[in-house]
Amino acid sequence: MQSTSHLKKLSFGSMKATTVENKYFGIEGGRLVNLHVFLASGNVTVGHNQLFNDYGFYIQDIVATLTNEANEDIVNQMLDALQGKSIDVKVETKGADSSIEL
Repeated sequence: MQSTSHLKKLSFGSMKATTVENKYFGIEGGRLVNLHVFLASGNVTVGHNQLFNDYGFYIQDIVATLTNEANEDIVNQMLDALQGKSIDVKVETKGADSSIEL
């Protein structure tokens, strides 16, 4: 199994929302949208006392977790959600030190 050094958790969720008018960004109000959120949590900061190479390892951890065969079912559910299909939100992560949640 792949062990991650910087990534602690991947979270993904989808929700239906309605836009609010914002003339500064050209957003019309009342439009129904699907909002998909992907969050990677780890021990990499926004730069304070952070080694630049850590960002590369952080991305490597994300890719390794998403491509880990043990997480194939969960990743496929994430892709299904991005394509507008219904997903089963009760999943269990297998493998790697980091986890993926839906």
